[in-house]
Amino acid sequence: MHLIHKVELDFFEDNNGILGLAHKNSYDRDEAFDAFYDGALIFHDVFEHWFEHNHKYFMGNYGFNVAGESAAMGAACYYIQELGLYNRLMYRGFQGIDQILSNTTTDIISEAIWAGYCNFGTELRCCIPKIKYTDNYTLETYLTEYRHQLKQKMRVGSRSEYCCEGEYEFAKKYKKSVTKRKVKSLTRWGYQMAEKLIPHNRNNIEVLINFIEYWNNFTKINLCENMMTMFKGITFRLYKHDDNIHWTGRHISNCYTRNDVVLNENKTNWCLMEYREKNNI
Repeated sequence: MHLIHKVELDFFEDNNGILGLAHKNSYDRDEAFDAFYDGALIFHDVFEHWFEHNHKYFMGNYGFNVAGESAAMGAACYYIQELGLYNRLMYRGFQGIDQILSNTTTDIISEAIWAGYCNFGTELRCCIPKIKYTDNYTLETYLTEYRHQLKQKMRVGSRSEYCCEGEYEFAKKYKKSVTKRKVKSLTRWGYQMAEKLIPHNRNNIEVLINFIEYWNNFTKINLCENMMTMFKGITFRLYKHDDNIHWTGRHISNCYTRNDVVLNENKTNWCLMEYREKNNI
């Protein structure tokens, strides 16, 4: 069994006062991401969006901008369409793959152009080479429709509609950076990355469906504010053996006198209160 990758999520309070998790390299940045604390979004960061500042295409200025989300949505298409992860769609009541793909990035891009500002970079940066068609008809159909939707929403207003010249110039530059080639290459790369990462077999389908269910239950049983009193965050590791995926989630203690807590797909639901009682904490 060999390690595929590691994702470190830290507990923190975001700019909206929400407690939750975020990638350790994102939550303390000026363009901080929102905190999250549920199974579907933990799955998103561990399986779909793990590559920020980990993969060569998402290092430096190419990391943590909207390009990463576009690639992650390509991965989501593989998990939902090919592996049938029905519980991945439950987040925010999405009804279909086209909705989860378009709503995630369209709003961010159109708002950046409308407002002349974006929390996730000054442009859509991408160094992924051009990628040809995938064999997924739904994804390719979506990409054609998505580009049309995006084009309709990417309107730069007149100079008088912006507060200053800087916002107006930002909007024009951002719109210019969102190209057809970038959008398609990023989404296709994400799909192919997920296809390579998680081979299509019954074991992996069960592991991923159960992962979302496990962490949905975990976050309901163990309130985030209580977890933060004892742990700095959760470090996830993905392993593969004979094309079968395995995972561990290590809760990193915030006190050197206490041990970390390691969970995996074979353990029943863990409860913080029971852990405290057992260890007299």
